[in-house]
Amino acid sequence: MQWLLYLAIGCVLVMLFHSLLWGLAHLSVRAVKWVLAVLLIIPALFIPALRRYAMWGYLLWPRGQRASSPGGQAPPSATMEAQEARQILGVERGADRKTIEKAYRDLMRVHHPDQGGNAYFAKKINEAREVLLNQRDHA
Repeated sequence: MQWLLYLAIGCVLVMLFHSLLWGLAHLSVRAVKWVLAVLLIIPALFIPALRRYAMWGYLLWPRGQRASSPGGQAPPSATMEAQEARQILGVERGADRKTIEKAYRDLMRVHHPDQGGNAYFAKKINEAREVLLNQRDHA
């Protein structure tokens, strides 16, 4: 049924675009320049706010639909594997403590909720750091 929503949104966008073009055809050249300037400036105002979000899907889908498990419910939180933790932090196997901490700090600068980041991503980054540091301490 989700495709029906996308189809309806697409139809509305096509009608709006057609109306815009029809309206521009009946305006003076000076008015068209002003309209185009406004249409280019307004979206540019939102770019800094949109840059904060790493994944558009997190914004577009409700919580229950994010998971791929049956029933739309998120799977229970399992312990993160070391390989997944290395992928999240972007470090190689056998990375030293200093490298792990640097990768952690760099990612948290972007994704910390106090800096406009996302709490879910911050939690995953924290979990990845703990997994890798615990693995190093027990090795």
